[in-house]
Amino acid sequence: MQNQVIATKLKELHNFYAKAEKIIKKIQIDSTKLDIPPVNELRYAGRHILNALVGDNEEYCLSELAQAEDHLKRSIFDGLELAHIYYFSILFKIKEQYKYINMSLFIKDYYSRVSKADDFKDYIKSKDRTDHINNNFDEIERNLNDLIKLVKELEKEIREASPAIKKSRNRERIRTAFQIFAVIIAVSALIVAIYFGITKMLGSKHNKGTNANSNGTTQSASMPGALNNSKDSM
Repeated sequence: MQNQVIATKLKELHNFYAKAEKIIKKIQIDSTKLDIPPVNELRYAGRHILNALVGDNEEYCLSELAQAEDHLKRSIFDGLELAHIYYFSILFKIKEQYKYINMSLFIKDYYSRVSKADDFKDYIKSKDRTDHINNNFDEIERNLNDLIKLVKELEKEIREASPAIKKSRNRERIRTAFQIFAVIIAVSALIVAIYFGITKMLGSKHNKGTNANSNGTTQSASMPGALNNSKDSM
């Protein structure tokens, strides 16, 4: 590795490696898990760097270092992409968790802030791996830092407002329970009213039928007497 060109390239790769490592550590600390794609890219880059270190001619070494650079840039991009996905998924979870509570009572500009999850999602979706070729990392990293700041601030404010949010949620549950109870009472009353209405209607029809039968029997019983009276008069 006597060549100054190679030495300069190694220094440049060292900077890319440090940047990728920093982003990967950021993901691991917050998400408590190992993110495979950017780590794999670092492994591949390391292999090419080792190949260059033991190479016996400049052309071979520069070729290996070029491949190492490509993997390092991919690692940076993959790390930025995964970090975006992780943090805007937190925003979506917050939005879902508190969707039945008027959070604007507790958190300033809450709804406009959580709605930015879609903006961050659309932003990172608009990027692809070709961006790493243009070293377009600074813009993506600034966007990620804005996203992280937003998530951290919201989480902090929600923790601080947690007692008030809990009271509001309990009041809402009680109100909902009363509403359900009132609906049950109303439905039960309606069922009882319908039942007694039907019973009354059927009873009325039964009484009419009984009265009609009684009248028919009375008329039949009186007819023989009437006939006898008619014969006597003859």
